[in-house]
Amino acid sequence: MLSFAVAASCACTGRGTTGATGTGHSSAARNAAAKSRQKPGMNHPSSASSNATSRSTAHSNPSAAGGVVGQAWQGGVTTVMTTIITVELSPCKEKMQPSLTPLPRPDSLPPNTTGNVQMAFELRDHETLRLHSPAEHVLQVTLNRPESANAMNTQMGLDMLAVFDGLCADPAAFRCVILTGAGEKIFCAGGDLKQRKGMTDAQWQAQHLIFERQVRAMIACPIPIIAAVNGAAYAGGLEMVLCCDFAYAATHARFALTEVTLGIMPGAGGTQNLPRAIGTSRAKEILLTGLPFTAQQAFDWGLVNRICEPSPLLDEAVATAARIGGNAPISTRQIKHSVNTGMQMDLASALMFEIEAYNRMVPTEDRHEGINAFNEKRKAVFKGR
Repeated sequence: MLSFAVAASCACTGRGTTGATGTGHSSAARNAAAKSRQKPGMNHPSSASSNATSRSTAHSNPSAAGGVVGQAWQGGVTTVMTTIITVELSPCKEKMQPSLTPLPRPDSLPPNTTGNVQMAFELRDHETLRLHSPAEHVLQVTLNRPESANAMNTQMGLDMLAVFDGLCADPAAFRCVILTGAGEKIFCAGGDLKQRKGMTDAQWQAQHLIFERQVRAMIACPIPIIAAVNGAAYAGGLEMVLCCDFAYAATHARFALTEVTLGIMPGAGGTQNLPRAIGTSRAKEILLTGLPFTAQQAFDWGLVNRICEPSPLLDEAVATAARIGGNAPISTRQIKHSVNTGMQMDLASALMFEIEAYNRMVPTEDRHEGINAFNEKRKAVFKGR
């Protein structure tokens, strides 16, 4: 048995009253306090039985367990009486889980830091991804399995998770992200069904958990993400497009959620993000039939913002990303946060949330820089502070 002492105290302002916890402790409380003053770690023959008794009486009579602090109003001053509580913990065979302390908001931190830990996003290629910066403040992530139609295997899920978790931890690394696929015909064909052939149920679910985490990391990413859809985006490929903030598509791009034809259903946000993008009725038709649709239809329905010829697709996406990257990064992150969160609220609550997001930018250096640059007729240089 593990024993340690804890000091508890409180102050109450109950004028002229002492109540059930008045100025005097019960005899049981005094005995508990006396026992607790014994040296820590000293075991006494009667400790097991007395502690068991105190545990059983703690619920029915808090004073008897020494857990209630007496207080009295005397001459306008609250007198606080403190008791020492002895707590016993039974040994546990399982590892104790560490308590989690919320980190400061990313926008409140200096660049490349999270709390006291230095964080730096590493710009490097992964096994299934190519990463490079085509313009200042812009990151391009290319799905790089062209021999397998850029299909999502376990490694791609892990690589995507690492990239977007890294961006969540270091939001000052870049100001806009472009997601595209290698080659000219396919953005992403969805899950790699060849790898999945022969998987046990447990293996299938373990892999899918990685994809789930990847999707959540993409949605949680505070940096704006543009999908440059260079070809077919089927199943999980379309679900990745739906995780982006908006999309440009090549003229020959095609889209589909084909999971229903395979005896499964979309499980990476498709049934939730598609109705939000194009409306419930149309989304149900796409989900229930598994039929593909064209880039023009995607544009007409509001799924993509722009249709481009294949060659200039990336150039147009980079130009837009660079324009976003030239704006104040705290502003762009707060705008994305306000829109995404506000869309889940009623209008009155969303308007209040917007003001809260707005007020966080008032004391920033970038706000002063923007106003000064306007009045001095020069281009603003934003630092993300």
